[in-house]
Amino acid sequence: MIQRIQTVWMLFVAIIASLFIFVSVIEQSNQVLLLKAESGLIAVLSIVVIFLYKNRALQIKLCYGILVLLILSYIILFFSGVKVVVGKLPLVFPFVAGIFDILAILAIKKDEKLVRSLDRLR
Repeated sequence: MIQRIQTVWMLFVAIIASLFIFVSVIEQSNQVLLLKAESGLIAVLSIVVIFLYKNRALQIKLCYGILVLLILSYIILFFSGVKVVVGKLPLVFPFVAGIFDILAILAIKKDEKLVRSLDRLR
Protein backbone atom coordinates (compact mmCIF):
# COMPACT_ATOMS: atom_id res chain seq x y z
CA MET A 1 0.00 0.00 0.00
CA ILE A 2 2.99 2.30 -0.24
CA GLN A 3 1.74 3.52 -3.62
CA ARG A 4 -1.59 4.69 -2.18
CA ILE A 5 -2.79 8.29 -2.17
CA GLN A 6 -1.98 8.78 1.53
CA THR A 7 1.68 8.47 0.59
CA VAL A 8 1.32 11.50 -1.66
CA TRP A 9 -0.50 13.48 1.02
CA MET A 10 2.12 12.68 3.66
CA LEU A 11 4.91 13.52 1.23
CA PHE A 12 3.28 16.94 0.73
CA VAL A 13 3.16 17.38 4.52
CA ALA A 14 6.87 16.53 4.75
CA ILE A 15 7.76 18.97 1.95
CA ILE A 16 5.72 21.80 3.45
CA ALA A 17 7.20 21.19 6.91
CA SER A 18 10.70 21.19 5.40
CA LEU A 19 10.00 24.48 3.64
CA PHE A 20 8.74 25.96 6.89
CA ILE A 21 12.11 25.14 8.51
CA PHE A 22 13.98 27.37 6.08
CA VAL A 23 11.58 30.32 6.22
CA SER A 24 12.03 32.72 9.11
CA VAL A 25 8.53 33.66 10.17
CA ILE A 26 9.03 35.43 13.47
CA GLU A 27 11.74 37.56 15.07
CA GLN A 28 12.25 36.11 18.55
CA SER A 29 14.92 33.44 18.60
CA ASN A 30 13.31 31.08 21.13
CA GLN A 31 10.11 30.76 19.14
CA VAL A 32 12.05 30.43 15.87
CA LEU A 33 14.05 27.52 17.25
CA LEU A 34 10.91 25.92 18.65
CA LEU A 35 9.05 26.26 15.35
CA LYS A 36 12.00 24.91 13.36
CA ALA A 37 12.39 21.93 15.69
CA GLU A 38 8.67 21.27 15.53
CA SER A 39 8.67 21.50 11.73
CA GLY A 40 11.60 19.10 11.56
CA LEU A 41 9.74 16.66 13.80
CA ILE A 42 6.65 16.95 11.58
CA ALA A 43 8.74 16.27 8.46
CA VAL A 44 10.42 13.23 10.00
CA LEU A 45 7.15 11.81 11.34
CA SER A 46 5.53 12.27 7.94
CA ILE A 47 8.28 10.24 6.29
CA VAL A 48 7.98 7.58 9.02
CA VAL A 49 4.21 7.37 8.42
CA ILE A 50 4.82 6.70 4.74
CA PHE A 51 6.92 3.62 5.53
CA LEU A 52 4.51 2.23 8.14
CA TYR A 53 2.05 1.18 5.46
CA LYS A 54 1.61 -2.30 6.95
CA ASN A 55 0.47 -0.92 10.30
CA ARG A 56 -2.47 1.32 9.46
CA ALA A 57 -3.57 1.80 13.08
CA LEU A 58 -0.17 3.23 13.99
CA GLN A 59 -0.23 5.35 10.83
CA ILE A 60 -3.51 6.93 11.91
CA LYS A 61 -2.20 7.61 15.44
CA LEU A 62 0.95 9.26 14.09
CA CYS A 63 -1.11 11.34 11.66
CA TYR A 64 -3.21 12.60 14.56
CA GLY A 65 0.02 13.41 16.41
CA ILE A 66 1.24 15.38 13.40
CA LEU A 67 -2.07 17.24 13.35
CA VAL A 68 -1.63 18.16 17.01
CA LEU A 69 1.88 19.43 16.26
CA LEU A 70 0.55 21.54 13.39
CA ILE A 71 -2.10 23.06 15.65
CA LEU A 72 0.59 23.71 18.25
CA SER A 73 2.67 25.55 15.65
CA TYR A 74 -0.29 27.84 14.95
CA ILE A 75 -0.68 28.46 18.67
CA ILE A 76 2.99 29.39 18.86
CA LEU A 77 2.69 31.66 15.82
CA PHE A 78 -0.39 33.59 16.80
CA PHE A 79 -0.46 33.63 20.58
CA SER A 80 3.20 34.28 21.38
CA GLY A 81 2.80 37.98 20.62
CA VAL A 82 5.70 38.15 18.19
CA LYS A 83 5.92 40.31 15.12
CA VAL A 84 5.67 38.51 11.78
CA VAL A 85 8.79 39.11 9.66
CA VAL A 86 7.94 37.90 6.16
CA GLY A 87 4.81 37.98 4.03
CA LYS A 88 1.66 36.04 4.65
CA LEU A 89 2.52 32.94 2.58
CA PRO A 90 4.58 31.06 5.23
CA LEU A 91 1.74 31.47 7.71
CA VAL A 92 -0.41 29.30 5.44
CA PHE A 93 2.06 26.38 5.47
CA PRO A 94 0.83 24.71 8.71
CA PHE A 95 -2.80 25.11 7.59
CA VAL A 96 -2.16 23.50 4.19
CA ALA A 97 -0.10 20.75 5.82
CA GLY A 98 -2.99 20.13 8.21
CA ILE A 99 -5.39 19.74 5.29
CA PHE A 100 -3.05 17.23 3.63
CA ASP A 101 -2.70 15.38 6.93
CA ILE A 102 -6.48 15.13 7.29
CA LEU A 103 -6.74 13.84 3.71
CA ALA A 104 -4.12 11.20 4.55
CA ILE A 105 -6.05 10.15 7.66
CA LEU A 106 -9.23 9.76 5.63
CA ALA A 107 -7.41 7.70 2.98
CA ILE A 108 -5.82 5.44 5.60
CA LYS A 109 -9.21 4.89 7.25
CA LYS A 110 -10.69 4.04 3.86
CA ASP A 111 -7.95 1.46 3.28
CA GLU A 112 -8.50 -0.01 6.73
CA LYS A 113 -12.22 -0.31 6.07
CA LEU A 114 -11.53 -2.02 2.74
CA VAL A 115 -9.11 -4.51 4.29
CA ARG A 116 -11.56 -5.35 7.10
CA SER A 117 -14.38 -5.88 4.63
CA LEU A 118 -12.19 -8.24 2.61
CA ASP A 119 -11.26 -10.15 5.78
CA ARG A 120 -14.94 -10.65 6.53
CA LEU A 121 -15.45 -12.29 3.16
CA ARG A 122 -12.80 -14.96 3.75
